[in-house]
Amino acid sequence: MFNSLIGNVGINDVEDCGELTLKAIERFSFIDPKKVFVSGLSYGGCLAGNLIGNLKYKHIFRAANARNPIFDFIYMSTASDVPDWVTSCVLNKEFDYILSEEEIQ
Repeated sequence: MFNSLIGNVGINDVEDCGELTLKAIERFSFIDPKKVFVSGLSYGGCLAGNLIGNLKYKHIFRAANARNPIFDFIYMSTASDVPDWVTSCVLNKEFDYILSEEEIQ
């Protein structure tokens, strides 16, 4: 899943969440479109920020909460708890999780 975002951060994920939100509003009558909000922590905060700033989806949300959002991927490659994934995003290259024999020892 994470590798599908490499090179597509703020694109595929924003479109998926935005389109699913629109479909949920359309399909479920109990959802009040005037009370839809978005919230996220860490990468979810980045996603929330991208959703409320996206021209196609920003009209959906009446409020947003972005806690500890990741907006500076270069900085996060050294400060994150998942530096390998952040570095993959920065380099636009899939991360190989298989360790060589030298790395294991």
